Amino acid sequence: MKVSVIVNQKNSIFDTEKSILQNINEMGIDIPTLCYHEDISTSGVCKVCSVEIVGRGLVTSCDNYPEDKMELFTHSNKVEEFRKDRIKDILKDHSNDCLTCEKAMGDCELQNISYEYGVENRGDGTREKKAIDNSSFAFVRDMNKCIGCQKCVKVCEEIQGIGVYCVKEDGTIGMTHETLAETNCIACGQCVKICPVGALHEKIDL
Repeated sequence: MKVSVIVNQKNSIFDTEKSILQNINEMGIDIPTLCYHEDISTSGVCKVCSVEIVGRGLVTSCDNYPEDKMELFTHSNKVEEFRKDRIKDILKDHSNDCLTCEKAMGDCELQNISYEYGVENRGDGTREKKAIDNSSFAFVRDMNKCIGCQKCVKVCEEIQGIGVYCVKEDGTIGMTHETLAETNCIACGQCVKICPVGALHEKIDL
């Protein structure tokens, strides 16, 4: 169903079968995301895609849908400040070895969004360092860089139908076994490809 929506004080027509984010993207308006991907189900955990809806406040646009006569702002001061704060929160629990990371030089989505919003802090260095999983012949799994976006969980379960990864009770990403080598991973590379940071990266050329 089509509904009338006011976006940044301009009238528009949205499709209620598509999320607010999808409708906004079709307008050519860029909304930053870290946990969203069109081929998997949405979770809204990163909250970077949030927009301001008049009368409701800030909501994640990837998992909310338009309503008739809805009015929203994609880049209001409130939205921009919230996004900056979210990026800062994510960076506080993220490894700060950007210069040596496999996804440096434009491939890291978190780094790109941080630059866009002028966020530079990388935490205070007191976070406990986690062991790096080198057990797989194909991939390296570095949870020091994981931002908990759940993309690896969803692509492995929903696209590949395997389910190597899982979301633990505390919201962090786990696996069915302690190391990658112990799981039923087939080294398809989908989790590496979809990871927005350097938490999963190739060890060798397959």
